[in-house]
Amino acid sequence: MLVLEEEKFEKEYNMCNSRRNTNIYKEELAKGKKLLNQNEWTTAHKIKEAIKVHPLASELVGGADRYESEIIKEIQGVPFRGFLDIHGTNYIADLKTCKNGSPSEFQRSCYNFKYYLQAAVYSELTGIKDFWIITAETSAPYCITPYKISSAYMLKGRQELYKIIEAYKKWMEEDECRIGGYDYLLGSESFFTLEAPNWAK
Repeated sequence: MLVLEEEKFEKEYNMCNSRRNTNIYKEELAKGKKLLNQNEWTTAHKIKEAIKVHPLASELVGGADRYESEIIKEIQGVPFRGFLDIHGTNYIADLKTCKNGSPSEFQRSCYNFKYYLQAAVYSELTGIKDFWIITAETSAPYCITPYKISSAYMLKGRQELYKIIEAYKKWMEEDECRIGGYDYLLGSESFFTLEAPNWAK
């Protein structure tokens, strides 16, 4: 929020280094703002400054039309809802904090957390092909590293997305009474009776 919506950050947050059970903390909290401790406050401002001095990252952030914009649209007949961190005219960018933003480490994170799938969803929702991820490390020297999702990786994301949508549609058609995605049927009841597990009896 500090990087993308600084005015909103100033309205919603304040710094208080007192412990949460102290009167000072409770008095500050009563003023209606969310409180950050000194370390959290410093980290946020250090990241903001690091992005500001990074040529490409500052261009991606500063050149956008909208920030934290909500988008609701259907993909292949299924409703989706997303929030775009950075929405430019011909690009989308996502700001992610991390401990280690190096290429070797973030490549693994991108795959494990399926950021490429997120890129495909947002690309489908907006019609924009260029998807950037800006990583910001949360400790000194607060390295900033921009990444652009390749067209091949975006295609992989789209293929996975279409399979998920297909599976979801099939699930909706065949198992409308299934609850929460778990492998049981609720039947005519509106609740479950909770008992102690057999091993605890």
